[in-house]
Amino acid sequence: MSPKSPFQRLPLKKQQELLNTAMKLYAERPYEKITVRLLCREMGLNSATFYRYFNSKDDLLLYLSQILINREVDYLLVELDCKSVDADSFFPEFSSDKPDYYSQLEHQFLLAVNRMPLAVIHNLIFHLSEANQRYYRAILEREQAAGKLRPGVDIDLIAYMYATTGYNLLTYCTDRGLDHQEYVRRKIYFYYDFFYRGILLPDDPEACADRPSPDGADQ
Repeated sequence: MSPKSPFQRLPLKKQQELLNTAMKLYAERPYEKITVRLLCREMGLNSATFYRYFNSKDDLLLYLSQILINREVDYLLVELDCKSVDADSFFPEFSSDKPDYYSQLEHQFLLAVNRMPLAVIHNLIFHLSEANQRYYRAILEREQAAGKLRPGVDIDLIAYMYATTGYNLLTYCTDRGLDHQEYVRRKIYFYYDFFYRGILLPDDPEACADRPSPDGADQ
């Protein structure tokens, strides 16, 4: 096991106090107005201590986001044992309306994240993909065990593709100046649904029974 970071060596209560203060700041101030100096002042840290814990304000933002998305994924993985999976519920949303596992402060923080510049959200999606892969892989394994996937579906590859779809679509939209968030959101979820249905067996499984796998052998 790798050694803990200096921040993670702090007592858990102190860690949570600092993170709550940071979340409150991100929730109340526009992203552009938040500086390391402001974070240090509100968190009661000097700049040397802050930089011992985090590389930048974006590094702290990512750390907070990783905590929440990992908790959400853990929660969803438990839910997999007691609910069916369909195209509408296949993909977890890093959203702000999950009272079962978000506090009021965390809810406010996530609302603020959703209002941040697309470039910031883009970066977060990229770095949060590993957590999402855990969720996608678990669902794919379950669907495969139930005999619902087409022959030759590479679970690791598809989990990676799903986890990075949001990032790639945001890249596409940003490069073309399509920066309206609701438009981007609709595009992302249209293709999530499209990709999900594409790996499922059709109603007649024999329709693709003879189709070779992409690797040249069934898996």
